[in-house]
Amino acid sequence: MKKLMILLALLIGLAAVAYFLKPQNDGPKTSLDTSGRRFSFPEDQMGMITVKQKKRPLKTFKRGEGGIWYLNDKFRVSQFTLPQITKTLAKIEIQNIPSKGETQTIIKDIEKVGIQIKIYDLDGKEVRSFQIGVESYDETGTAFLMDGASQPYNMFLRGLNGDVRSRFTQKVDRYRDREMFQYLSEDIKEVSVNYHKDQKSSFKLTVDGSKYEVEPLSQFLEPTTKSVSEERVKAYLGGFARIYAEDFDNNNVRLDSIRALVPFATVTVKDKKGITNEIDFIPFKDIITRNSNTRDINQARKIERFFINKTTDGQYDFMVAQNRLSQPIFRGYDYFFEN
Repeated sequence: MKKLMILLALLIGLAAVAYFLKPQNDGPKTSLDTSGRRFSFPEDQMGMITVKQKKRPLKTFKRGEGGIWYLNDKFRVSQFTLPQITKTLAKIEIQNIPSKGETQTIIKDIEKVGIQIKIYDLDGKEVRSFQIGVESYDETGTAFLMDGASQPYNMFLRGLNGDVRSRFTQKVDRYRDREMFQYLSEDIKEVSVNYHKDQKSSFKLTVDGSKYEVEPLSQFLEPTTKSVSEERVKAYLGGFARIYAEDFDNNNVRLDSIRALVPFATVTVKDKKGITNEIDFIPFKDIITRNSNTRDINQARKIERFFINKTTDGQYDFMVAQNRLSQPIFRGYDYFFEN
Protein backbone atom coordinates (compact mmCIF):
# COMPACT_ATOMS: atom_id res chain seq x y z
CA MET A 1 0.00 0.00 0.00
CA LYS A 2 2.84 2.32 0.89
CA LYS A 3 4.54 1.64 -2.48
CA LEU A 4 1.26 2.35 -4.27
CA MET A 5 0.95 5.73 -2.56
CA ILE A 6 4.51 6.65 -3.53
CA LEU A 7 3.86 5.70 -7.16
CA LEU A 8 0.65 7.74 -7.20
CA ALA A 9 2.47 10.76 -5.79
CA LEU A 10 5.13 10.46 -8.52
CA LEU A 11 2.47 10.35 -11.21
CA ILE A 12 0.77 13.44 -9.82
CA GLY A 13 4.11 15.26 -9.72
CA LEU A 14 4.92 14.36 -13.31
CA ALA A 15 1.48 15.52 -14.44
CA ALA A 16 1.99 18.84 -12.68
CA VAL A 17 5.39 19.32 -14.35
CA ALA A 18 3.92 18.47 -17.78
CA TYR A 19 1.09 20.96 -17.26
CA PHE A 20 3.42 23.85 -16.51
CA LEU A 21 5.77 22.96 -19.38
CA LYS A 22 2.97 22.64 -21.97
CA PRO A 23 2.69 25.70 -24.32
CA GLN A 24 -0.54 27.64 -23.87
CA ASN A 25 -2.85 27.71 -26.90
CA ASP A 26 -4.02 31.24 -26.21
CA GLY A 27 -0.56 32.79 -26.19
CA PRO A 28 2.46 33.04 -28.49
CA LYS A 29 4.49 29.87 -28.92
CA THR A 30 7.70 31.82 -29.23
CA SER A 31 9.14 35.10 -28.09
CA LEU A 32 10.39 35.82 -31.64
CA ASP A 33 8.61 38.82 -33.20
CA THR A 34 7.36 37.68 -36.63
CA SER A 35 6.00 41.06 -37.80
CA GLY A 36 9.29 41.72 -39.60
CA ARG A 37 8.81 38.82 -42.00
CA ARG A 38 5.38 39.60 -43.45
CA PHE A 39 6.45 41.10 -46.77
CA SER A 40 3.80 39.73 -49.13
CA PHE A 41 0.36 41.23 -49.62
CA PRO A 42 -2.63 39.97 -51.67
CA GLU A 43 -2.47 41.22 -55.25
CA ASP A 44 -6.19 41.92 -55.54
CA GLN A 45 -6.03 44.20 -52.47
CA MET A 46 -3.16 46.37 -53.75
CA GLY A 47 -4.14 49.93 -54.61
CA MET A 48 -0.73 51.55 -55.00
CA ILE A 49 2.95 50.61 -54.87
CA THR A 50 5.88 53.00 -54.65
CA VAL A 51 9.45 52.09 -55.57
CA LYS A 52 12.30 54.39 -54.52
CA GLN A 53 15.79 53.52 -55.64
CA LYS A 54 18.64 55.66 -54.39
CA LYS A 55 19.60 58.50 -56.75
CA ARG A 56 16.62 57.74 -59.00
CA PRO A 57 13.14 59.33 -59.20
CA LEU A 58 10.28 57.74 -57.30
CA LYS A 59 8.15 55.31 -59.34
CA THR A 60 4.48 55.11 -58.37
CA PHE A 61 2.27 52.29 -59.63
CA LYS A 62 -1.42 53.05 -59.02
CA ARG A 63 -4.54 51.06 -59.78
CA GLY A 64 -7.07 53.07 -61.78
CA GLU A 65 -10.59 52.53 -63.08
CA GLY A 66 -11.29 49.08 -64.44
CA GLY A 67 -8.25 47.66 -62.68
CA ILE A 68 -5.88 49.40 -65.12
CA TRP A 69 -2.56 50.37 -63.55
CA TYR A 70 -0.77 53.65 -64.25
CA LEU A 71 2.83 54.68 -63.67
CA ASN A 72 3.50 58.09 -62.11
CA ASP A 73 -0.12 59.10 -62.86
CA LYS A 74 0.92 59.48 -66.50
CA PHE A 75 1.66 56.23 -68.30
CA ARG A 76 -0.40 53.10 -68.61
CA VAL A 77 1.52 50.09 -67.27
CA SER A 78 2.03 47.17 -69.65
CA GLN A 79 -0.03 44.09 -68.87
CA PHE A 80 3.11 42.07 -69.57
CA THR A 81 5.39 43.86 -67.11
CA LEU A 82 2.88 44.63 -64.34
CA PRO A 83 3.14 41.08 -62.86
CA GLN A 84 6.87 41.70 -62.29
CA ILE A 85 5.76 44.11 -59.59
CA THR A 86 2.38 42.96 -58.26
CA LYS A 87 2.79 39.17 -58.44
CA THR A 88 6.29 39.37 -57.00
CA LEU A 89 5.03 41.29 -53.96
CA ALA A 90 2.06 38.94 -53.59
CA LYS A 91 3.96 35.65 -53.82
CA ILE A 92 7.36 36.41 -52.25
CA GLU A 93 8.36 33.83 -49.59
CA ILE A 94 11.05 33.39 -46.96
CA GLN A 95 13.88 31.20 -48.14
CA ASN A 96 16.03 31.35 -45.00
CA ILE A 97 17.16 33.53 -42.10
CA PRO A 98 20.67 34.88 -42.70
CA SER A 99 23.45 34.14 -40.22
CA LYS A 100 24.68 36.89 -37.89
CA GLY A 101 27.69 37.56 -40.11
CA GLU A 102 25.57 37.71 -43.24
CA THR A 103 23.01 39.91 -41.47
CA GLN A 104 25.61 42.58 -40.77
CA THR A 105 26.67 42.60 -44.43
CA ILE A 106 23.06 42.74 -45.64
CA ILE A 107 22.24 45.75 -43.46
CA LYS A 108 25.32 47.61 -44.71
CA ASP A 109 24.38 46.82 -48.33
CA ILE A 110 20.81 48.00 -47.80
CA GLU A 111 22.06 51.29 -46.36
CA LYS A 112 24.00 51.81 -49.60
CA VAL A 113 21.79 50.36 -52.34
CA GLY A 114 18.47 49.43 -50.72
CA ILE A 115 15.25 49.85 -52.70
CA GLN A 116 12.39 51.25 -50.62
CA ILE A 117 9.05 49.52 -51.29
CA LYS A 118 5.73 50.73 -49.93
CA ILE A 119 2.44 48.93 -50.56
CA TYR A 120 -0.95 50.60 -50.04
CA ASP A 121 -4.34 48.90 -49.96
CA LEU A 122 -7.41 49.87 -52.00
CA ASP A 123 -8.32 52.53 -49.41
CA GLY A 124 -4.91 54.18 -49.67
CA LYS A 125 -3.64 52.88 -46.34
CA GLU A 126 0.03 51.91 -46.11
CA VAL A 127 0.20 48.18 -45.32
CA ARG A 128 3.84 47.28 -46.05
CA SER A 129 7.10 49.22 -45.97
CA PHE A 130 10.45 47.52 -46.45
CA GLN A 131 13.81 47.56 -48.21
CA ILE A 132 15.09 45.20 -50.89
CA GLY A 133 18.80 44.48 -50.77
CA VAL A 134 21.03 42.37 -53.01
CA GLU A 135 21.33 38.69 -53.85
CA SER A 136 22.21 36.14 -51.22
CA TYR A 137 25.66 34.51 -51.29
CA ASP A 138 24.42 31.48 -53.21
CA GLU A 139 22.48 33.72 -55.67
CA THR A 140 19.19 31.89 -55.06
CA GLY A 141 17.45 34.56 -52.98
CA THR A 142 17.28 38.29 -52.30
CA ALA A 143 17.63 40.13 -48.99
CA PHE A 144 14.55 41.93 -47.61
CA LEU A 145 14.41 44.06 -44.46
CA MET A 146 11.20 45.41 -42.94
CA ASP A 147 11.36 49.07 -41.95
CA GLY A 148 12.00 49.37 -38.21
CA ALA A 149 13.23 45.75 -37.96
CA SER A 150 16.78 44.52 -37.40
CA GLN A 151 16.46 40.99 -38.81
CA PRO A 152 16.64 40.68 -42.62
CA TYR A 153 15.41 37.62 -44.53
CA ASN A 154 16.45 36.00 -47.76
CA MET A 155 13.34 35.86 -49.95
CA PHE A 156 12.52 34.02 -53.17
CA LEU A 157 9.79 33.27 -55.69
CA ARG A 158 8.81 29.71 -56.39
CA GLY A 159 9.76 28.80 -59.93
CA LEU A 160 12.32 31.58 -60.18
CA ASN A 161 15.93 30.68 -59.49
CA GLY A 162 17.70 33.90 -58.71
CA ASP A 163 17.41 37.58 -57.89
CA VAL A 164 14.08 39.45 -57.76
CA ARG A 165 15.70 42.85 -57.20
CA SER A 166 16.04 43.53 -60.95
CA ARG A 167 12.24 43.48 -61.29
CA PHE A 168 12.13 46.81 -59.44
CA THR A 169 15.16 48.55 -60.98
CA GLN A 170 14.04 48.98 -64.59
CA LYS A 171 13.69 52.41 -66.18
CA VAL A 172 10.21 53.87 -66.61
CA ASP A 173 9.92 52.91 -70.30
CA ARG A 174 10.44 49.23 -69.48
CA TYR A 175 7.21 49.19 -67.44
CA ARG A 176 5.10 51.23 -69.85
CA ASP A 177 2.43 49.87 -72.16
CA ARG A 178 3.90 49.73 -75.67
CA GLU A 179 0.58 50.11 -77.46
CA MET A 180 0.56 52.06 -80.71
CA PHE A 181 -3.15 51.72 -81.41
CA GLN A 182 -5.70 50.15 -79.08
CA TYR A 183 -9.25 51.04 -80.00
CA LEU A 184 -12.68 49.50 -80.10
CA SER A 185 -14.16 50.06 -83.55
CA GLU A 186 -17.11 51.96 -82.09
CA ASP A 187 -14.77 54.43 -80.35
CA ILE A 188 -13.09 55.62 -83.55
CA LYS A 189 -14.37 58.85 -85.11
CA GLU A 190 -11.79 59.46 -87.82
CA VAL A 191 -8.75 57.81 -89.42
CA SER A 192 -6.42 59.39 -91.96
CA VAL A 193 -3.44 57.73 -93.61
CA ASN A 194 -1.02 59.94 -95.48
CA TYR A 195 1.41 58.06 -97.71
CA HIS A 196 3.75 60.98 -98.21
CA LYS A 197 5.23 59.66 -101.48
CA ASP A 198 2.02 58.05 -102.78
CA GLN A 199 -0.82 60.55 -102.57
CA LYS A 200 -3.22 58.54 -104.75
CA SER A 201 -3.39 55.92 -101.95
CA SER A 202 -3.78 58.42 -99.11
CA PHE A 203 -7.25 58.76 -97.58
CA LYS A 204 -9.44 60.03 -94.77
CA LEU A 205 -12.10 57.78 -93.21
CA THR A 206 -14.87 59.44 -91.19
CA VAL A 207 -17.33 57.55 -88.98
CA ASP A 208 -20.75 59.00 -88.19
CA GLY A 209 -22.81 56.38 -86.37
CA SER A 210 -23.41 53.63 -88.93
CA LYS A 211 -22.39 55.86 -91.85
CA TYR A 212 -18.89 55.82 -93.31
CA GLU A 213 -17.27 58.36 -95.60
CA VAL A 214 -13.95 57.76 -97.35
CA GLU A 215 -12.32 60.54 -99.36
CA PRO A 216 -8.91 61.19 -100.91
CA LEU A 217 -6.54 63.01 -98.61
CA SER A 218 -5.29 65.15 -101.46
CA GLN A 219 -7.60 67.90 -102.68
CA PHE A 220 -6.20 67.45 -106.17
CA LEU A 221 -7.66 63.95 -106.59
CA GLU A 222 -11.24 63.31 -107.67
CA PRO A 223 -13.32 61.15 -105.30
CA THR A 224 -14.56 57.87 -106.72
CA THR A 225 -18.23 57.37 -107.51
CA LYS A 226 -18.22 53.80 -106.17
CA SER A 227 -20.13 52.86 -103.02
CA VAL A 228 -18.28 52.43 -99.72
CA SER A 229 -18.05 48.80 -98.58
CA GLU A 230 -19.25 48.69 -94.97
CA GLU A 231 -17.76 45.23 -94.58
CA ARG A 232 -14.31 46.44 -95.57
CA VAL A 233 -14.53 49.54 -93.39
CA LYS A 234 -15.52 47.47 -90.36
CA ALA A 235 -12.70 45.02 -90.98
CA TYR A 236 -10.26 47.90 -91.30
CA LEU A 237 -11.37 49.60 -88.08
CA GLY A 238 -11.06 46.25 -86.28
CA GLY A 239 -7.38 46.22 -87.18
CA PHE A 240 -6.74 49.03 -84.68
CA ALA A 241 -7.72 46.86 -81.69
CA ARG A 242 -4.24 45.75 -80.60
CA ILE A 243 -1.13 47.03 -82.33
CA TYR A 244 1.98 47.10 -80.15
CA ALA A 245 5.53 48.32 -80.64
CA GLU A 246 8.55 46.18 -79.82
CA ASP A 247 10.09 48.71 -77.48
CA PHE A 248 10.62 52.36 -76.65
CA ASP A 249 13.69 54.02 -78.14
CA ASN A 250 13.49 57.49 -76.61
CA ASN A 251 17.24 57.54 -75.92
CA ASN A 252 18.30 56.85 -79.51
CA VAL A 253 21.26 59.14 -80.24
CA ARG A 254 19.94 59.71 -83.78
CA LEU A 255 16.40 60.48 -82.65
CA ASP A 256 16.26 64.07 -83.94
CA SER A 257 17.75 63.26 -87.34
CA ILE A 258 15.43 60.26 -87.85
CA ARG A 259 12.38 62.30 -86.86
CA ALA A 260 13.36 64.89 -89.47
CA LEU A 261 13.05 62.34 -92.31
CA VAL A 262 9.97 62.14 -94.53
CA PRO A 263 7.99 59.14 -93.22
CA PHE A 264 6.64 56.39 -95.44
CA ALA A 265 3.25 57.02 -93.81
CA THR A 266 1.57 59.07 -91.10
CA VAL A 267 -1.47 57.45 -89.51
CA THR A 268 -3.77 59.66 -87.44
CA VAL A 269 -6.66 58.35 -85.35
CA LYS A 270 -9.16 60.58 -83.57
CA ASP A 271 -11.51 58.97 -81.05
CA LYS A 272 -14.96 60.11 -79.94
CA LYS A 273 -13.46 61.78 -76.86
CA GLY A 274 -11.52 64.10 -79.14
CA ILE A 275 -8.09 62.59 -78.37
CA THR A 276 -5.77 62.40 -81.39
CA ASN A 277 -3.09 59.74 -81.81
CA GLU A 278 -0.62 60.40 -84.64
CA ILE A 279 2.17 58.03 -85.68
CA ASP A 280 4.90 58.47 -88.30
CA PHE A 281 6.23 55.21 -89.80
CA ILE A 282 9.88 55.46 -90.88
CA PRO A 283 11.29 52.24 -92.42
CA PHE A 284 14.58 50.91 -91.06
CA LYS A 285 15.36 49.93 -94.62
CA ASP A 286 15.34 53.53 -95.86
CA ILE A 287 17.95 54.46 -93.27
CA ILE A 288 20.39 51.55 -93.37
CA THR A 289 20.16 50.52 -97.05
CA ARG A 290 21.74 52.77 -99.64
CA ASN A 291 19.37 54.24 -102.24
CA SER A 292 16.36 52.64 -100.52
CA ASN A 293 13.21 54.77 -100.74
CA THR A 294 9.93 53.12 -99.77
CA ARG A 295 7.17 54.88 -101.70
CA ASP A 296 4.01 52.77 -101.92
CA ILE A 297 2.07 50.05 -100.10
CA ASN A 298 3.44 47.20 -102.20
CA GLN A 299 7.01 48.18 -101.33
CA ALA A 300 6.06 48.45 -97.65
CA ARG A 301 5.26 44.73 -97.52
CA LYS A 302 8.98 44.02 -97.82
CA ILE A 303 9.82 46.11 -94.73
CA GLU A 304 10.74 44.31 -91.52
CA ARG A 305 10.75 47.14 -88.99
CA PHE A 306 9.83 50.78 -88.56
CA PHE A 307 10.99 53.57 -86.35
CA ILE A 308 7.85 55.01 -84.79
CA ASN A 309 7.39 58.68 -83.99
CA LYS A 310 4.24 58.81 -81.86
CA THR A 311 2.33 61.85 -80.62
CA THR A 312 -0.71 61.28 -78.39
CA ASP A 313 -2.45 64.14 -76.62
CA GLY A 314 0.78 66.12 -76.43
CA GLN A 315 2.94 63.17 -75.31
CA TYR A 316 5.87 62.30 -77.61
CA ASP A 317 7.51 58.88 -77.88
CA PHE A 318 10.03 57.25 -80.18
CA MET A 319 9.62 53.50 -80.64
CA VAL A 320 10.52 50.47 -82.74
CA ALA A 321 7.82 48.28 -84.32
CA GLN A 322 7.54 45.19 -86.51
CA ASN A 323 5.90 45.71 -89.87
CA ARG A 324 3.90 42.48 -89.69
CA LEU A 325 1.88 43.90 -86.78
CA SER A 326 1.21 47.17 -88.60
CA GLN A 327 0.20 45.71 -91.97
CA PRO A 328 -3.60 45.71 -91.31
CA ILE A 329 -3.70 49.52 -91.25
CA PHE A 330 -1.75 50.04 -94.49
CA ARG A 331 -4.59 50.12 -97.00
CA GLY A 332 -5.02 52.36 -100.02
CA TYR A 333 -7.95 54.62 -100.89
CA ASP A 334 -9.39 52.16 -103.46
CA TYR A 335 -9.59 49.35 -100.86
CA PHE A 336 -12.74 50.71 -99.20
CA PHE A 337 -15.09 50.60 -102.18
CA GLU A 338 -17.30 47.97 -103.77
CA ASN A 339 -15.84 46.44 -106.92
